[in-house]
Amino acid sequence: MLTIPAKIIATCFALVAFAAALVIGALVGNPLGTVLFRALVAMCICWLVGYLVGLVAQRTVELNIARYKQAHPIVADADAVSAASPEQGPPGAADGDVNPQTTARSNGPGGPRNEFRSASADAPPGVATGAGG
Repeated sequence: MLTIPAKIIATCFALVAFAAALVIGALVGNPLGTVLFRALVAMCICWLVGYLVGLVAQRTVELNIARYKQAHPIVADADAVSAASPEQGPPGAADGDVNPQTTARSNGPGGPRNEFRSASADAPPGVATGAGG
């Protein structure tokens, strides 16, 4: 598992904590030694917290990518796809298992979108349909 994103998130957490501790310590008037010590402690603690948050976020992203790749596999052999003739239809068509979404997309301009009549064709004469004119 690559931990670079987790370390980047941890470093950002640590730097923000260090800067915030410096500014707040200076604003309340604490001595310089106390401000620096507390800023370093805050930086170390926030680096650990940020690293854990980064690991969780990184693992979540990796799992979602793995699920997406499993649900949407990339065809490894492009020749097999191009060798399928148009007469064969989509995969599974020989078994009668045709995906209507795939079929609808492959119908082109005269496909299912043009099967439906417009609202003006169904309206009685003299009734406005809002279809222009």
